[in-house]
Amino acid sequence: MKSLTVEVCSLVLLATVSAAAQQRSPYPSSTVNGRTSSDGTQTPNYPGSQRASQLPAGTPVQIPAAPATSAPTASMPAPSAPAGQSPLTTRITAAPVELGPGDLMDIAVLDTPEVGGRFRVNAAGEITMPLIGAIPVKGLPPEQAQALIAKKLVDGNFIKDPQVTVFVSEYASQMVYVLGEVKMPGAYPLMGSHRLLDFVSAAGGLTPTAANEVKITRRDDPEHPIALSLKSTDAKDNPEMHPGDSISVEQSGLVYVLGDVNRPGGFLMDRHEQLTVLRALALAQGASPTAALSKAKLVRTTSNGRTATDLNLKMLLKGGMDDPALKEGDILYVPSGRMVKRSVDAILQGATTAAVYAARP
Repeated sequence: MKSLTVEVCSLVLLATVSAAAQQRSPYPSSTVNGRTSSDGTQTPNYPGSQRASQLPAGTPVQIPAAPATSAPTASMPAPSAPAGQSPLTTRITAAPVELGPGDLMDIAVLDTPEVGGRFRVNAAGEITMPLIGAIPVKGLPPEQAQALIAKKLVDGNFIKDPQVTVFVSEYASQMVYVLGEVKMPGAYPLMGSHRLLDFVSAAGGLTPTAANEVKITRRDDPEHPIALSLKSTDAKDNPEMHPGDSISVEQSGLVYVLGDVNRPGGFLMDRHEQLTVLRALALAQGASPTAALSKAKLVRTTSNGRTATDLNLKMLLKGGMDDPALKEGDILYVPSGRMVKRSVDAILQGATTAAVYAARP
């Protein structure tokens, strides 16, 4: 009698465990009770079990994970900035952006909207806020200005624990002006640490008529512009720019070819190669048949005044002498065979009315 009771209890326990297992199983009951082996015992028909029975013994079989439950989960917003970094940081390079006159600031104080608002930095580098009054922010990054405003609110016993955010919507003071022979002259924002060539590149590069010389005028010292060469590879010729600086790319100098030539006029010097007498004569499409080549003159302006040097183009064309290099402002005059003598003043007068052509078509 006792053994029968034990067997009944065992069967009830097994049935309970089996029912609980079927309820917890991720697979339907039709799948679990789906296959009977050859010896008459029933084998659960889990997904992948048929394929697993065909594999050699010891081969691992991947059982798919149970499907995720449909319980609702809380929606968590993605962080807008890395931990420990303000989402209002305005750093594009290693150097922080500093506030200056003309910048427009949007300031918000949590739960105290009457204190915040939109403020523009005045010429003295200050903003004026309700309750606090004038606050010097010139030269401060937005993060430091934010901390300074919060400190002023605490020190004045206005707010015990103010939560202040500062956003700069306009950086009027963070401008560098690129002028002269660039493709897109204008004002460019200085967001971080950038150098001369960065702004030349931002302005679209140089025009075909640009020279290799550039002048930088510092806002703090406008009376002493700095002349630099764009051809130099020295780091000192690519200085770091500051807010309010101006970059002026000079135009190429002119060389004049006048007299009895096919296309008299002024020609822009090419910044990539040296312009010589023969190249200048070629730009003027050569001398006319009536030109007195042996009586040409080279007029040059020096610190001692103007000088006129005789130049035998006939010998130069035959290779009997070196081809002299020309400088900015030089005038190559080729007289006509019918009028050889002409004064320097008359030659200069012709240069003032000459047409100007590019060195390259």
